[in-house]
Amino acid sequence: MLAVSRDNDWSGWCAFFLKVVQVQAEGNLAKAQAILELYNRMKIRFPELTHSQYAIHALDWVFERPDNDQDKDDHHRNAAVTHHIHCPKAKKDAQKERIF
Repeated sequence: MLAVSRDNDWSGWCAFFLKVVQVQAEGNLAKAQAILELYNRMKIRFPELTHSQYAIHALDWVFERPDNDQDKDDHHRNAAVTHHIHCPKAKKDAQKERIF
């Protein structure tokens, strides 16, 4: 910013600013593509694992509401998902399987 005020170097500042915007946009694009690839893999995997007619609805619900709070109770979140999509409750003896 000193060069802008001292030397009136607006072109240099604009070039720097646009480069930073480009780098940020490329990073965001890579993240969005990775999320889409994960969604497409899970779109196949969820029904295979759950054998449920609600699998894609559940997957969509999860991807529409990303949650990075690692301290939340998993049971509470699972109950919210099944309630939201009107999915029947799982049997008590159902075996848990890792999806990812």
